[in-house]
Amino acid sequence: MKQTIKLFVISILLLSFTSIFAQGRMGEVGKLFKKDEANKLFGNPKTTIEISPKLLKVALLKANDYILFTVKNGKVVLSDEKKHALTEDNVQLDRYEQSYIFSKSKVIEFLTAAFGNGSVQSAASMKDKAVEVLSSAVTSPIYVEVRESTLTLTAADATLELSTVCPPVCFE
Repeated sequence: MKQTIKLFVISILLLSFTSIFAQGRMGEVGKLFKKDEANKLFGNPKTTIEISPKLLKVALLKANDYILFTVKNGKVVLSDEKKHALTEDNVQLDRYEQSYIFSKSKVIEFLTAAFGNGSVQSAASMKDKAVEVLSSAVTSPIYVEVRESTLTLTAADATLELSTVCPPVCFE
């Protein structure tokens, strides 16, 4: 009987722990690099498009676990896991248009590295940290960079890479 109770308690604790730190179906997607290191590893950007911190803030506040970045007609489109627009521009994406997936938590980590002065302590503070970082006086621009075979986000000396490309790996 005691063995069963211990097993039950351990199971509940494990389930609680995994749900607290869950990052969505794909886990965490993205990795931070220094800008120079990213240029060496992934090549120099072929196309660079500036996005406003306000646009990214709106997307972060609306997103669940992931943000998809798509370059369409020379503009950056930010969408959710179902490719629905996260900003007011309401650009419709075809399900077969290539998008690059980053975890919301990694985008916030990137912004904190580029503009913040601290680290994100918990998943609960993630949204608050994003708002704090983007509400502060962000003077450096945020760039979406199309490279030879990938897409990166760069601001100040931080670059976010190792996204997942959709398709082939999507949420459907």
